[in-house]
Amino acid sequence: MALQTISSKTHVVLTNRQRSIGILRMAFGVAWVFAAYLKWQPAFLSGFADTVKGAMEGQPQFVQVWIGFWLNIIHLNPTFFAVLEATAETLLAVCFLLGLYTDVACVLGILLSLGIWSVGEGFGGPYVAGQSTDVGAAFPYIILCALFFCVRAGSYYSLDNVLASRLKRLPASEKAGETEVEEKVPSLVGERKMNARR
Repeated sequence: MALQTISSKTHVVLTNRQRSIGILRMAFGVAWVFAAYLKWQPAFLSGFADTVKGAMEGQPQFVQVWIGFWLNIIHLNPTFFAVLEATAETLLAVCFLLGLYTDVACVLGILLSLGIWSVGEGFGGPYVAGQSTDVGAAFPYIILCALFFCVRAGSYYSLDNVLASRLKRLPASEKAGETEVEEKVPSLVGERKMNARR
């Protein structure tokens, strides 16, 4: 028999699975906190271009070209791109911890992790028989962000859930304004079709 938690304000019954998803999402947010903390360190901020350049060592030619392309862009303003990455990871940490804009955070997390994996980690390589043991540290983040998006992780123990329930309780005047627009659009389309037939 599954244990259930009932929220007193919203009267929503959460199953163990749903509670686990919410808790795992928050734990994932803690992982992003540590990642963001490391990105805000002066050594990372001042050595961002060198870190990316280091990913080129031992890579096949096509990976070196790929990283070189991004390295040329980063060289325009290395500190800006380092701060941009640190800021993105900080925002992701907050979003996953609080369950705020979780779907947007999942998409951003996929894109950022894909960038880190393909550029900063050189697709997890170089792959050398007997020496390579995994596909890189950022690759699992891509998978986890995709999974959290698919299971709607922002629905449990989250501000997303609170915001959604409050938006459902809009005043009648605001709801009426929305339905008037929805009703007018189909009638205009219908009128156009009738005029076209005449």
